[in-house]
Amino acid sequence: MVAEINAGKGTLGLLAKDPAFAAKLDDTVTRLDGFLKGLDEGKGTLGQLAQNRALYDHTDQMVGQAEQLVKSIREDPKKYLVIRMKVF
Repeated sequence: MVAEINAGKGTLGLLAKDPAFAAKLDDTVTRLDGFLKGLDEGKGTLGQLAQNRALYDHTDQMVGQAEQLVKSIREDPKKYLVIRMKVF
Protein backbone atom coordinates (compact mmCIF):
# COMPACT_ATOMS: atom_id res chain seq x y z
CA MET A 1 0.00 0.00 0.00
CA VAL A 2 2.81 2.41 0.90
CA ALA A 3 4.57 1.54 -2.37
CA GLU A 4 1.43 2.46 -4.34
CA ILE A 5 1.11 5.75 -2.47
CA ASN A 6 4.77 6.50 -3.16
CA ALA A 7 4.17 5.66 -6.82
CA GLY A 8 1.35 8.21 -6.94
CA LYS A 9 -1.43 5.65 -7.40
CA GLY A 10 -4.89 6.09 -5.99
CA THR A 11 -6.30 9.08 -4.15
CA LEU A 12 -3.70 9.04 -1.40
CA GLY A 13 -0.94 8.70 -3.99
CA LEU A 14 -2.28 11.68 -5.93
CA LEU A 15 -2.58 13.66 -2.73
CA ALA A 16 1.01 12.83 -1.77
CA LYS A 17 2.61 13.28 -5.19
CA ASP A 18 0.47 15.72 -7.18
CA PRO A 19 0.43 19.28 -5.75
CA ALA A 20 -2.30 20.37 -8.19
CA PHE A 21 -4.59 17.60 -6.96
CA ALA A 22 -3.86 18.48 -3.33
CA ALA A 23 -4.59 22.17 -4.02
CA LYS A 24 -7.85 21.31 -5.80
CA LEU A 25 -8.92 19.06 -2.94
CA ASP A 26 -8.06 21.79 -0.42
CA ASP A 27 -10.06 24.33 -2.44
CA THR A 28 -13.03 21.96 -2.61
CA VAL A 29 -12.99 21.31 1.12
CA THR A 30 -12.66 25.04 1.85
CA ARG A 31 -15.61 25.89 -0.41
CA LEU A 32 -17.71 23.10 1.08
CA ASP A 33 -16.89 24.37 4.57
CA GLY A 34 -17.99 27.87 3.56
CA PHE A 35 -21.21 26.53 2.08
CA LEU A 36 -22.03 24.56 5.22
CA LYS A 37 -21.25 27.56 7.45
CA GLY A 38 -23.65 29.61 5.34
CA LEU A 39 -26.35 27.00 5.85
CA ASP A 40 -25.75 27.03 9.60
CA GLU A 41 -25.95 30.84 9.63
CA GLY A 42 -29.19 30.85 7.61
CA LYS A 43 -27.64 32.48 4.54
CA GLY A 44 -29.20 31.93 1.13
CA THR A 45 -32.35 30.08 0.23
CA LEU A 46 -31.22 26.72 1.59
CA GLY A 47 -29.95 28.34 4.77
CA GLN A 48 -33.28 30.06 5.30
CA LEU A 49 -35.14 26.81 4.70
CA ALA A 50 -32.89 25.10 7.24
CA GLN A 51 -33.12 27.83 9.89
CA ASN A 52 -36.46 29.59 9.37
CA ARG A 53 -39.26 27.25 10.42
CA ALA A 54 -42.02 29.59 9.18
CA LEU A 55 -40.48 29.73 5.70
CA TYR A 56 -40.09 25.96 5.68
CA ASP A 57 -43.72 25.46 6.73
CA HIS A 58 -44.97 27.95 4.14
CA THR A 59 -42.92 26.29 1.38
CA ASP A 60 -44.13 22.84 2.43
CA GLN A 61 -47.74 24.05 2.35
CA MET A 62 -47.25 25.64 -1.07
CA VAL A 63 -45.77 22.44 -2.50
CA GLY A 64 -48.71 20.45 -1.13
CA GLN A 65 -51.17 22.83 -2.75
CA ALA A 66 -49.30 22.63 -6.06
CA GLU A 67 -49.48 18.83 -5.91
CA GLN A 68 -53.23 19.02 -5.32
CA LEU A 69 -53.65 21.41 -8.26
CA VAL A 70 -51.70 19.15 -10.60
CA LYS A 71 -53.75 16.17 -9.45
CA SER A 72 -57.00 18.08 -10.09
CA ILE A 73 -55.84 19.16 -13.55
CA ARG A 74 -54.96 15.57 -14.43
CA GLU A 75 -58.34 14.31 -13.21
CA ASP A 76 -60.37 16.96 -15.08
CA PRO A 77 -58.23 18.90 -17.55
CA LYS A 78 -61.24 20.47 -19.30
CA LYS A 79 -62.12 22.26 -16.09
CA TYR A 80 -58.79 24.11 -16.09
CA LEU A 81 -57.61 24.17 -19.68
CA VAL A 82 -59.88 25.68 -22.27
CA ILE A 83 -58.65 26.14 -25.81
CA ARG A 84 -60.56 28.56 -27.97
CA MET A 85 -59.89 28.94 -31.63
CA LYS A 86 -61.24 31.91 -33.50
CA VAL A 87 -60.93 32.37 -37.20
CA PHE A 88 -61.40 35.97 -38.27
